This record gives sequence, structure tokens and C-alpha cells, in this order.
Amino acid sequence: MSHAGDMTRDLDARLPPPDAMDRAAESVLARYPIEPLVTPDETILRREVTALVEAVRLAIDGGTPTATDRPPLDRLPLLRMLRGAVLETWSDQEELSLLHTMKAFETVESLLRGGTEDPANVDAVRPFARGLLREVAHALLSPLGSIVMLAETLREDASVPLSEAQHRRLNIIHRAAVSGASISSDLLTLTSPRIHYEGTRRLVVGDAIEAIANLVRPVTEARGSDLVVDQGVTEPRSGPGSAVTQALLGLALRAALMTRDGTVELRVEPGDGDMVSFSLSTRDGSPGGGQADDAFAIFRTESGAEGYTLSPEGLAFSAARETIRSIGSELEVDRAADGALLLRFEVSLPLAG
Repeated sequence: MSHAGDMTRDLDARLPPPDAMDRAAESVLARYPIEPLVTPDETILRREVTALVEAVRLAIDGGTPTATDRPPLDRLPLLRMLRGAVLETWSDQEELSLLHTMKAFETVESLLRGGTEDPANVDAVRPFARGLLREVAHALLSPLGSIVMLAETLREDASVPLSEAQHRRLNIIHRAAVSGASISSDLLTLTSPRIHYEGTRRLVVGDAIEAIANLVRPVTEARGSDLVVDQGVTEPRSGPGSAVTQALLGLALRAALMTRDGTVELRVEPGDGDMVSFSLSTRDGSPGGGQADDAFAIFRTESGAEGYTLSPEGLAFSAARETIRSIGSELEVDRAADGALLLRFEVSLPLAG
């Protein structure tokens, strides 16, 4: 056989059977989950699956798929379903064909992740679903906040001393309510219209940090962790104080909830000129605690799990980032190899006259 014939045979081995992608697409259309308020119109669903099939075929042929405008639904779950259907369809095909096709799927998935398909972008949620999320979060926040206050009152003002078992149960109730309330608050931040914070409000930094520490300390104690506060700035300042305290409280509560048998440190330091630096660092005492690939991913995929799972950490960090960006700053998130976490942002807060 000629050299050209060998090349043709090798190329054919890399290509899928002509109708395999079509069969896989029909399988996805038939199995797509039916969820109230989420499932798109069948015409839209078919159009999205067809677009994915065309992108994968282009990548298989050696072409480069290009980003498109934001689609009406998240294409990543559809792409994963399509890939699974392909694997089922081609289970008896040659290894070279499968490897080449899976590489094409990776190319398309990389495109989606690098384009508008940001799992931390709640704006991608359809308006009706976003409004529903906002209403649910608002409905949950008030009762959860009441449970937090009730648990604190029972623990601190009990007329009869609590036994160790009762104290432990109250800690569990308090921690669960704090976690739920913080998730609801973060959802409200991300699904509500952007708030424009005033820039001239008086902020006594020392008092604000002490108030945050008082709210966070019961959580760290229940988690067996230590809360360390280092206040390098205490004097009155002027600026977007409500935004600073909202973002810092949300970050501090989530850092405390993430850390077991470790340390949570809240630090405030003066920067250049009128800048003030706020940082939170954690060191988790439990093995392998706090590992995450993307700090701002609200939804993540886990081994053995179907679809997405909610990440409270990603939700909290994304909500805080949204608030911090609204006042012209940026949230920095760094994680060490051992799981230690550092959250930091800087804000201009001139001295109050």
C-alpha cells in the first residue's frame, strides 16, 4: 500500500462513525433532565445541542471552534452529557478514534470555560430564575437570623447553667443557622441590582472590627479554632463603610466555617496614603482541609457526582468580590499548597475630620 494510502487509513481511524454524533445528540435530547423553571424550550435545546455537535466535529477535523454570544442555557452540562453518550456509542471503536474525539471534547470544553460560561457569573441565570433565587434567599434570611440570635441568647443569658451536651447542641444549631444565613445573604448580593455605596460615611474601623470579631468568634469556637485579631488601624475614617463591613463580615464568617481545629486571623493594616488593607488568613488543622481549584466557582463538579454541586465558599467569595468591586477595589484570593488561605483587599478610607 502506498504512503498516501497509509495516511488516509490513519486519518479515517481518527474519525468517528458518520452517524455516531447524531445518535449521541438524540440520546442527550431524550435524556435531558426535566426541571421546572429550568428546562428550556425543546427548539432551544435542540439548537444548543446541534451547536455543540458542530463545534466538536470542527475540532475533530482539525479546525478551531470560536466563542459565540452567551447562549440561553449553560452548555457545559450538555457537553458532558454528549460526551457520555459518545462514549456509550463508541465503546467498541478503535482506541485512536476515541482518544482523538475526547481531545476534541476537551477543546470545546476549554472554549466554554474561557468564554462567557463562567460558573461564578450569576448574570448568566435567566431573569425569572434569578428573581426566584432572590426571593427564596430573602425569605430564608430573616428566620435563619432569628435562629442565630436565639441560639446566642440561650447560650449567653441562660438562667440555668447549660450542661456540656446542651452547650454543644446550641453550638451546632448556631453554626448551621449562621451558615444558612450567610448563604442567603450572599445569594441576595449576587442576584440583586448592584448597590451604589456612599463614599462619605463615617467608619470607626476599630469598632467595626470588634463587632465582626464578636459575630465570628462563636463560630470559630464551635469549630475548635482560634480567632486572632490584629488591628493596625482603629481611628475613625470616611468612605464606603457599609460595603467594607458587609464584605469583611461575609468573608470572615465563611473563613470560620471552612476552618476546623485551626486558626482564623483578621488583620487590618495601614497602606500608602489613605489606603487601608483588610486581610483574612486561615490555617486548617484537619487533613486536606479547604482544597479548591477555583475560589470563585459557585458550582463545582466532584468525582462520582452528577452535574454541579454548590460551593458555599465560592458563593461567599463571589458575593464579597461583587461588593468590593462596587467600591473600586478587588478581592485577592491565594491558597498555599497546604490549604492555608489568604483573602485580601484594599480600600481608600481617608481620616475622618
